[in-house]
Amino acid sequence: MPQRQIFSVMKPHPIITIEAGDAVRAVAARMAAAHVGVAFAAGAAGGVEAMVTERDIVERLVADARNPDETAISGIWLATPRCVDETDRVADAVAALTESGQLVVPVLRNGGLVGFIGLQDFIGPDLEDLVKHVREAAADA
Repeated sequence: MPQRQIFSVMKPHPIITIEAGDAVRAVAARMAAAHVGVAFAAGAAGGVEAMVTERDIVERLVADARNPDETAISGIWLATPRCVDETDRVADAVAALTESGQLVVPVLRNGGLVGFIGLQDFIGPDLEDLVKHVREAAADA
């Protein structure tokens, strides 16, 4: 599995797009309706300018007692998140997740957003193989 390309393990998730001025409550409602934990702001060149996760909403809004109707999503999002290309290896996606601390990484095709991948996407029959590969890589480092 670690040598397989990302697109071969990606699961189809709805992609929620957002704008800097969107209210956090509106974004959270769209995420909840789509049953996803992340939303993305497109960059000028078609890439990903920023993203916001459920964790961002909890840590940067709820925990700080900010008003979700008056707080713009850009006030809590992660600017310039680490991204991967759909043709990168699964091991590259795992490295991006662990090194960046992000819950998910945006997946790009020709510079445009086509999806996202998170550790939950690796849960299943291939998980044991992935854990073995990560341990071997850590032992070699």
